[in-house]
Formats: sequence, structure tokens, C-alpha cells
Amino acid sequence: MNGTIITRVADNESHAHFFWLALRCSEIVEGARLYWSNGFHSLGGMAIKMRLIRRFKESLLHKPVVLELSTLQEIELDVRTEIPCCRGFYINVGSKRIGIVATDEGPVLLCNQDKFLLKKDAFRFILQQNEEINTFTFMWKDGVKIQIPYVRSLIRSNGQWIDDYIFDFFAWLYEAAESHRFFAYYTVPGISITELFPDQTIHRVENKLLFA
Repeated sequence: MNGTIITRVADNESHAHFFWLALRCSEIVEGARLYWSNGFHSLGGMAIKMRLIRRFKESLLHKPVVLELSTLQEIELDVRTEIPCCRGFYINVGSKRIGIVATDEGPVLLCNQDKFLLKKDAFRFILQQNEEINTFTFMWKDGVKIQIPYVRSLIRSNGQWIDDYIFDFFAWLYEAAESHRFFAYYTVPGISITELFPDQTIHRVENKLLFA
């Protein structure tokens, strides 16, 4: 496949099984060893406000790693520790930490210190596919905000090599954002965007039809 560009606006119809994978992998852990109450954990009598998301497709062979959203610092957990996290995922790509997290106002896309509140028809994901390299592009307002080339992760399906939408974060995000359920799933009442990102700027759009 040479120079193929796939462009999809966020609220198009999607492949249901890809979105089901997103739902399955984003479930909040129950039965946590740390006590959860009103958004706080209690550990040794000390209350800690948790703002964590999980690293995408973390191997079961390694200790789980989470990202603290207000500081963007990674935390390695003990393998026996189960702790509820916010709905979302992140990955490290070079010097960038990129992720998606649910809030009470909708999905927020993270790129290091930049946070973008996604709204229908107000952004665009582009996945450009070449033989060995994919390029993921995030379009926002006045142009390109994120553009990341990376080595393709391919699987064999029906006699053809296709992108792995299960273990490739960008292909997964690109497909998941198509679903008409994407915004509903990544909108969670009670998860305040200002509490997740205290004293931080959230990029927003006024015109929701930039990419209609």
C-alpha cells in the first residue's frame, strides 16, 4: 500500500467490534486494594486524589504503569496493586506522551502539556499509510497540531496485511473516534475537567463545524 491517506471525521459510522475493544479495555478496575471513596484513595490513613490513566496495552509480563494527569508523571504500580483509573489510555512516542481521557465535558486528547477538548466536527484524525510507515495527524482549528510517523504494526487478515487496530494506539484511536458512541463513552459525569487538569489550559473550539 503506497501513500494511502485515510481521513475520517469523528462522528462517522464505525466498525462495531473495534469500539467494543475500546470499551472492554477501558473498564474501571473493581475490588481495588486501595479504598475508593468520592474520588479519593486512602492509603495508610492518607487521602490521595487520583488522576490516573493506564498505559495502552500494557503487557501482563510487566508491572502496570499509569500516568498521573496533573503532572504527566508515570507511576509504576506493584503487580498486586489494583487501583481504579480514569477512562482512557496513553502511550509514549519519542519525547511525546499522547493519550485520551474521559471527562464530564467529553474526550480530552493529551499531547504533553497540551490538552484538547474534542467536539464533533471540530477536529480530524488522519492516518496516512505507506508500506512500512504510518503517519498519524491531528487537525485542529488552524492546522496540524500533532503529526507522528511510526513503524506500522501489521497483521494478516483474509490473505491481506492490514494495520493492527488492537495493539496500534493510533490506528485504534483513529477507528474508535469514528463511532457515534465515542463521545458518549468518553463523557463521564462527575469527572471534572478542571479537577483532572488543575490550573492548566484546555484548548477548546467555539465553531463546532470546522470539519463538517
